[in-house]
Amino acid sequence: MSILSIVSYLSQKRVVPMMIPSADLTPSAGMALFEENLKKAQLFIIIFGAVARTWVEYRLEEAFKLILSHQLSTQIGIYVAPPRKSPAEVKFPVFFEVMVNTDKFDTSALERLLHKAHVE
Repeated sequence: MSILSIVSYLSQKRVVPMMIPSADLTPSAGMALFEENLKKAQLFIIIFGAVARTWVEYRLEEAFKLILSHQLSTQIGIYVAPPRKSPAEVKFPVFFEVMVNTDKFDTSALERLLHKAHVE
């Protein structure tokens, strides 16, 4: 499974993926771009692949704060990609849609979230 599989699938569903190249930006510029994109999005999916859980938690916290402070209706999902993770690592609060697909890319997990966000 690669990020390209997810991007390709979302593009077929007319969902425009926005990726933020955080390595190329200062922290404040990265956060400003993140906020600007989140305000426009109906759906925010964090891909939990080879990154640390703390990175995922930080992104969730920042997105959740922005959604609350700006009263956005943005849906948040976490797509758990390879490598495999322990059950404790993929446990998140129930108000986040968690899609665990560490074996192969499976569109059915994304379908639930797209439906919930009214993206058909």
